[in-house]
Amino acid sequence: MKKYLLYVLAFLMLLFVTPTINAKTKLPEANREPINVYIFRGETCGYCHSALEFFEESQEKYGDYFKLIGFEVSDEKNQNFWQKVGDYFNDEIGSIPYIVIGDAYHKTGFSEEIGEDIIDIILKQYQNEKYVDVVNKLITDNELSDKIEYQQNSEFTVLTDAKVKSEVKDNSKDAYIIVGIFVVLIGGVAGLVVASRKGN
Repeated sequence: MKKYLLYVLAFLMLLFVTPTINAKTKLPEANREPINVYIFRGETCGYCHSALEFFEESQEKYGDYFKLIGFEVSDEKNQNFWQKVGDYFNDEIGSIPYIVIGDAYHKTGFSEEIGEDIIDIILKQYQNEKYVDVVNKLITDNELSDKIEYQQNSEFTVLTDAKVKSEVKDNSKDAYIIVGIFVVLIGGVAGLVVASRKGN
């Protein structure tokens, strides 16, 4: 009787546990292009290396859903762009890796558990009909869309390094030029008025 009861118990556990496992591992249909996941990172940052290794290992299972693009923040232009991303989120930058997925971001440290949370965010963003690629939007809005250079990182096949080639257009220089021209014109007109009065 005990043996029979154990079999029934084992069968019931199998019945309830199996759907739970399948629900966790069920992936959405890959029916669109992979979304961009941006990582602002440092070459000597241990957490950044852990994050990159995690994404590398996740590529086989989740590669249809994301493409990883890295910005090395030791590069001054990349750091300035990172600041613009932080400003967008109203967030103080400084901790790496700084990972942006659509309109969500993570900063400070990295662990396997954090990586799994990020994968969940990637899958949610991938399925989100209102998905917005904030970093790409900032690049486009700041006229950097054709000024991004992509090159394959030699160590991590999953990572594409991006480097901002030029800064955001600084309109303040244009304003100084216009003010300068205006001052010269006013000075010229005033000089003509003075000269014409002396001539009379």
